[in-house]
Amino acid sequence: MASAAAVAPPPAIRSPRPRHRIVNVQVTIGLVILAGLAAAAIILPFFVPLRMLTLETPLQSPSWSHPMGLGENSQDIFSEWIYAARYSLTVGLAAGLGSTALSIAIGASAGYVGGWADDALSFLIRVVLLVPPIPALYVVGFALGIEGLGGLILLLSLMTWAYGADLIRSQVVALRQQGFVLAATAAGESPLQVMVREVLPHLRGLVLFVLVNAALFALQSEFALEFLGWDALANANSLGGGWGMMLTSRYFNIDFFGGAWWVWTFPGLGIMVTTAALALISAGLAGRERA
Repeated sequence: MASAAAVAPPPAIRSPRPRHRIVNVQVTIGLVILAGLAAAAIILPFFVPLRMLTLETPLQSPSWSHPMGLGENSQDIFSEWIYAARYSLTVGLAAGLGSTALSIAIGASAGYVGGWADDALSFLIRVVLLVPPIPALYVVGFALGIEGLGGLILLLSLMTWAYGADLIRSQVVALRQQGFVLAATAAGESPLQVMVREVLPHLRGLVLFVLVNAALFALQSEFALEFLGWDALANANSLGGGWGMMLTSRYFNIDFFGGAWWVWTFPGLGIMVTTAALALISAGLAGRERA
């Protein structure tokens, strides 16, 4: 009788590689716009002085020598706009990164650990999501005496993480029951190793979506807080605040219908173009995830 044939061991269960999709038109347009704004905010301050003042007549309309016109104190609006762009984009990027880091830490921990930890963290996420964001930022900022660029970034990071954490938690809950995750756990990998090697690579698209939305909300919150008159932000910062502060300073000093349209229009366009670019990227990433 022939000896039994040797049975080959079953193939190891490997984590499937996330598929790379072609960047769509919305994402491309948004990235091009943001890249242009970021390049201007980084490069132009080396050539344009901060708050460049002139001896010319105040409130002059845009010209070749002053592309965005002059302000109420004969200051060059273009110079002010460039430094406001650097301030606002720094807030959006830094606060978005901080908020996303918290979203990953809290959402992934809740989704992977499960049990009472998931219940407690999920309750915390829902409580934070129920709090009206702008009033909460305003009240907490004043109550804690937060000032300056670093304080604003920290405040926005600590107050805007819940939405991303909820999305990441839901995805991790679904992934932890997949075969490649169970196989890695059975092979003796630690929870941290499983999270880093098996789970997080499948969250790259979602994390990028969370980052873009966190940056978008951080920028909108900064504009709102400055326009509501949070003057401590500008007074504690040598750059004088962002585009929202540019609008606020003219709101109380210059009549919009009095003819000096340029002092309102250019900071308003900065806000509109930046938020539109981030919204385009967010919509494009959402479409990729659904596909």
